[in-house]
Formats: sequence, C-alpha cells, structure tokens
Amino acid sequence: MVKFGRRASGRRKVFNVRFLPAQYIHAFKDIVSILNKKKINYMFVGALPVNVYGRERTTRDIDVVLVAGKKELNDIFPSFRYSLVYPDNLDVIKNVAKFRDRKTSILIDVLLNPEEFTFTSETFNRKQKVMVGKSIGFVPSAEDYVVSKLKAARAGSSDFQDIVSVLMKNKEKIDWIYLERRAKEENKLYLLSYYKELVKA
Repeated sequence: MVKFGRRASGRRKVFNVRFLPAQYIHAFKDIVSILNKKKINYMFVGALPVNVYGRERTTRDIDVVLVAGKKELNDIFPSFRYSLVYPDNLDVIKNVAKFRDRKTSILIDVLLNPEEFTFTSETFNRKQKVMVGKSIGFVPSAEDYVVSKLKAARAGSSDFQDIVSVLMKNKEKIDWIYLERRAKEENKLYLLSYYKELVKA
C-alpha cells in the first residue's frame, strides 16, 4: 500500500536537470541572467519542472511565469535578441506573450498575471532551485506544479502523464494537506482525487 507523506516542500535543495537540448540550456542561461539582474520574481513552468520531479521529457519551448508588467518585457526580451511571435504587439498583451530567441530558435512562453495560472504569492514563497547547465533558476514546488497542471487540464496534451509521473515519483514526499487545500481553492479537488486513486492503485 502506498504511504502518503506530509513532508513540506520548503527545502532548498538544488535540483539538477540534464535531459535538455543544448539550445534550451543556452536560452535558459541568458533568460535567467537578465531576470536575476533585474530582480524579477519568476518561475519556470511547462516541461522543466516535470524533469525535476517526474520524468525525463525533452522540449524546445521555455515557459516562464513573471511578476512583471508589460513595460518590463521590452527590457527582458529586447528586440535585437528576441522576436515577438504573439500577440502582434506588446500593447495588447493580456496574460500571455510568446517570443522566439533569435540565437537558438527556442520559443519562450511568458505568463503574466501569475494568479490566473494558480501561481500565488504563497507559490512563489515555496519555489525551488533548479540547475540547468551551469545556471540556477526557479521552478514551483512539486505540489504547486501539480495544481497548475490540474488547472490546465488540456485534452491531448502531456498533462496527464506529467501529473502521474510527479505524484508517483514523490508519493512519499508530497505534502498532501497543502496539495489538497490548493486543489480545493482552484476547484480541482475532484480531479486530484482521481489522480490520487491512480497513484494508490
């Protein structure tokens, strides 16, 4: 029978991710450098956290959630290095922008208004360090990553496999009390219960 632990995710271990293309590592390094220099609060989401907590999954996209305004995007993603793919101009951005790194051809999805994507101030306080190449950035905790995936729930995507792999690999470490509270706050407790039964089986 699976034992469900209650250990919190407040640890500050640095997770090392190796299963990523060279172009991704190069693009990650430059983004981390500018975000840290400008003291922007951020976390990398998408495929990177599942490489930390669950399974190896390669990707050519970088997903990052920022606590920043539209005006700061010009400084973070200058036009000589990054081309704006979506929307047509920064003035009409609502929650999401997509850039292409001219050097590496890596696509970068930028998520603004973090709470729209389940990333609260509490989530940022629980973020974890990750090393990609020789650069250190931040990802959500395993619990907060699962909640974001539950909220996304995109048909035909890798979300199902991502959630299952994270829960299976961390089933004795997950803070289930916190995870269930956050899932309830996002009206996804019923969905989490389904995944929890899969892990227990």
